[in-house]
Amino acid sequence: MAAMVAAVSLAEPYTRLFRVVNTQGDCRVRRPGAEAFEPVQRNKAYPFGSKVECGKDSSAVLLFSDTDAVRMLAETRAAVTIESKEGKDTRVVTLVRGSLLTRIGAGTAEDFVVIDTPAGRVRAITGNCKISMERTGASRHTPATVDVEFRAEPAGKMKLVGRQFIIPILTNGFGARVSSYEDDSYTVITDLLGDYGVFVNTGLEADPPEPYEENQNLNRIKMSTKAALRIWRQKAEVGDTTVVAVLATNSAGKGRESFAFAVGKADIAARSNVFIETLTNDLAAAEQSKADSAADNAAQDGLQGAASDDFGDLSLSPDAGGAPADSGDSAGGDATSGDALFDFLI
Repeated sequence: MAAMVAAVSLAEPYTRLFRVVNTQGDCRVRRPGAEAFEPVQRNKAYPFGSKVECGKDSSAVLLFSDTDAVRMLAETRAAVTIESKEGKDTRVVTLVRGSLLTRIGAGTAEDFVVIDTPAGRVRAITGNCKISMERTGASRHTPATVDVEFRAEPAGKMKLVGRQFIIPILTNGFGARVSSYEDDSYTVITDLLGDYGVFVNTGLEADPPEPYEENQNLNRIKMSTKAALRIWRQKAEVGDTTVVAVLATNSAGKGRESFAFAVGKADIAARSNVFIETLTNDLAAAEQSKADSAADNAAQDGLQGAASDDFGDLSLSPDAGGAPADSGDSAGGDATSGDALFDFLI
């Protein structure tokens, strides 16, 4: 990384602006308050709150400090904002479509840069990770869906915090796909590669509480390659309570554990070990061949797209003046498999 920033040495992160560097092809930005996108000017600083998009065969790097960057791949759009809490600033890259590659320094604070996706927030990022998103329109049998894949290089790490679940660490080439109906009634977490745990809320809170270690309000589900975790959500017939059913299946699609709970009512819950014949009516069925090939190839491809060379030379030009200066603008499948799990709660 030191070679990449030979031109300048930045002691502090960018606090007011971020830079867009190493642009290739058609890259555009829409600043806060602007009505339209405009071509990105290489190495120019832009205010947080901007949206950046890369067209076909195009890419750009969002630079947040001398060691922390996110590369946008072709046909990707993202919003770049900043959150301030308790004196700490978090740079938030919200993926709207496409793919992102991270390059975050080993000594960077846990929430210095996070990635927001429809599947959840990616936190504690270190090194090279890839996040890709794809949307599928509604069909005759299923609502519109969104698929998000999360992959970590062998030296990369990340944590995913989603609705009612946490994947505390993906590393060593491990990966997960989170597929959800856009109405949020059904989610499938598929293990693309690796053995890791997924912590699922038991009902005391709407989202999984942290810390997750030894937390009595979380169930730990052991995952292995091609295993899946299915989550169904629906409103109770009386009141505004959300009822959640969870089913864990092995790599062959056979159920091995299930539980259900009512959000905010930890005393209304059940858990059991189950054995169910191979499921064929879930959202992930149409994606299974993709999961199979991805899991088989992940160890070999090693996320080559996230290699250091993909980011190019992130050094700023000698006249860039170190940290960004003001750019001159004022910041200015049918999911009925979970029905039986709901029965005793509804």
